[in-house]
Amino acid sequence: MRQALVTAAAIILCSTSAFAQGTPEVSAAPVGPSDASPSLKSELDSLRKDHAEQLAQLRARVEAGERALAEERTRTTVKETASAGPFVRVGDFNLTLSGFFHGDFLARIPAPAEEVSSAGQPTNETRFLIKRARLRADLRWKMLSGGIEFDGNTSSGPAARIQGAEVAIRWAPRQPDAVPYLMVTMGLFKMTFGYEIMQLSDKERLFLERSSVMRALFPGEYDLGVKVQGGYRYLRYAFALMNGAPMADKQFALRDPNRSKDFLGRIGIDTGKLGRISIAAGVSCVYGQGFHQGATASDGTLVWTDANGDKVVDAGELSQKGAHVASASSGFRRWAVGGDLQLRVLLPKVGTLMVYGELVGGANLDRGFTPADPVALGRDLSELGGYIGVTQELTKWAMLGVRYDEFRTDRDAPVAPSTGTPAPSEYQTVAVSVAARYLPHGRLIAEYDHNRTGTRDGATGVIANKNDHLVGVRAELVF
Repeated sequence: MRQALVTAAAIILCSTSAFAQGTPEVSAAPVGPSDASPSLKSELDSLRKDHAEQLAQLRARVEAGERALAEERTRTTVKETASAGPFVRVGDFNLTLSGFFHGDFLARIPAPAEEVSSAGQPTNETRFLIKRARLRADLRWKMLSGGIEFDGNTSSGPAARIQGAEVAIRWAPRQPDAVPYLMVTMGLFKMTFGYEIMQLSDKERLFLERSSVMRALFPGEYDLGVKVQGGYRYLRYAFALMNGAPMADKQFALRDPNRSKDFLGRIGIDTGKLGRISIAAGVSCVYGQGFHQGATASDGTLVWTDANGDKVVDAGELSQKGAHVASASSGFRRWAVGGDLQLRVLLPKVGTLMVYGELVGGANLDRGFTPADPVALGRDLSELGGYIGVTQELTKWAMLGVRYDEFRTDRDAPVAPSTGTPAPSEYQTVAVSVAARYLPHGRLIAEYDHNRTGTRDGATGVIANKNDHLVGVRAELVF
């Protein structure tokens, strides 16, 4: 369009110049005031005036077209980088910088004793802390993209670490905000399971932390591997091969003790906005192999029990404890399947109402609470958990939400004597959260959690429940 306007302007300028010089017959004998008729002069002046007005209009159109083109380029660039933040040009790449900060205050009621645990860690949980301080850089050039993210926190003392790093190649529609048809990613990224792990980011979630079932089965959210994902129209898919030792794994965080890789996948739909309603849903699975660590041989120790109190070693008073033969390391099967659903409704004058939930069932996958080891236990551990949440925007200035979640680590635990200290087997939480928002960069979130932890007594089979309460306040900054 711009080229056509410029061409038209050039033609008119040339014709006006030629007309001003006159035809050979007219210019051969200059027409002066004495020999030019008044009617001819008036006609020439009128033509010159008309051409000048047309040229002014064409120049205005060309300038307007240039402004519209610049604005369209700006809008396109903003769409491409809206999710990542400000951008700068670095060579052939578009560099985007983004991040967020979570400063928390937590208080648990009743408060634990002000002591130090057997592991040397303080048991006090009423404190200020930096839960997350993230900085991310993303590079994009044509079909290639990559990103790296760093995190700092004081959850267990001062810590700085790499949070995510990935490189990807994509085949996508020309629309900048469209879902790619195909995208292949390798590196450290979120595990491809469900909604709360794969899609709900920390800076979007209203509740302070993820549900119990997700923190147990997929601790830390990130793992190393390769992923294939994409979509077409309403369809969404993602499949990955990963190490199987997530970032917060209690045994082998971001290390892989065996050659076997875990397979994860999700297939779902996302309708986008259908008027005031949008629906998204999916089914997920994970299948892999866990690791049971073997032991070296031990002679144990010789123990004397003075049964009759005569301070003399008698027959039957000597015994050997702690002796065992060497055992080899081995693997075991672990898996889980899940379904998730999200329903959003835009309510007039108030904001978006969202109802969402997820249900997960599996075996031997707990890596965050009490790591599952069916080889040592002699049987599989059946796991089941889920959550349901409701959030409501109260104009752009506030938000309210309620969530219930439950997780059972060993549904088939037998009623039999146990050795050692029994671990909790059931977790339930009711969370109520309210946020004051200063969009798009800030929130102040207050949350109350009622927690119930159930521990099965191995001798009686009775589950003893422990109730406590957590009050938390979070200051959030997003950039």
